[in-house]
Amino acid sequence: MTTFTGYMVHVDFDGATLNIVGHNKMSKIALAGQSWDQPLILKRSEIVNVIVKQPNAIAIMFINGRIDLFTTDGRRIQLHFRRKQRADLQGL
Repeated sequence: MTTFTGYMVHVDFDGATLNIVGHNKMSKIALAGQSWDQPLILKRSEIVNVIVKQPNAIAIMFINGRIDLFTTDGRRIQLHFRRKQRADLQGL
């Protein structure tokens, strides 16, 4: 199982299922909406596209990274991560 801890989220991926859990109530609501008290579980077959924006530094501004997951039902799920969490992302 691959584990990734991003900004306010924790992600587990076992090769077939992506399990996403928010760290606090606000991040849980942003991920799952009305069923915020349950983890967001996506099967690999439900994910149609993944876009990864790597973190970088422009002049004096530090820009964090983002993973956009697009699902078969049209949802776009954003997972944010800090520059220091970049190494964890490589395993995912």
